Amino acid sequence: YITIALDTREGGCWDMNADPAAILAAIADVKTHFNIEATRVILGGYSSGGDLSYRVAFTASQQIAGVLAENTSPFRDTGLTPAQALAAPFKFNVVHLAHLQDTTYPIDTVRAETDAVANAGFPIQRIERDGTHYDFPDAFLGPPVNANVPG
Repeated sequence: YITIALDTREGGCWDMNADPAAILAAIADVKTHFNIEATRVILGGYSSGGDLSYRVAFTASQQIAGVLAENTSPFRDTGLTPAQALAAPFKFNVVHLAHLQDTTYPIDTVRAETDAVANAGFPIQRIERDGTHYDFPDAFLGPPVNANVPG
């Protein structure tokens, strides 16, 4: 496994217009040193990092195998309309963790958007847990409440 971690936006959010190019450039740079297949590149992000992961995956879907997203939503803050996002030619895999008491990305919006992704043919698993947007990642919150997406 090779992991790339770009400089984070601690205390701030990723720029949906400027930062996708930085993500793709970092992946391209690593590909000059290692044999990396597009079918094995997975993006991950929390909150605006999840927005950025979705944005890059939807707009460069042939270079991305999947997205791991937490406390975000597929469309709302990506700068893409649902139609633009779902027009991606490659249906990458998604695992999306959502917290039921997240007021930044309310669960009803997350459900509607992840259901739209599933209905468009993207393989997606939505995992729902109790918790808020800012829960500590090492806090045990119990088993998933719902680990399936209808459709």
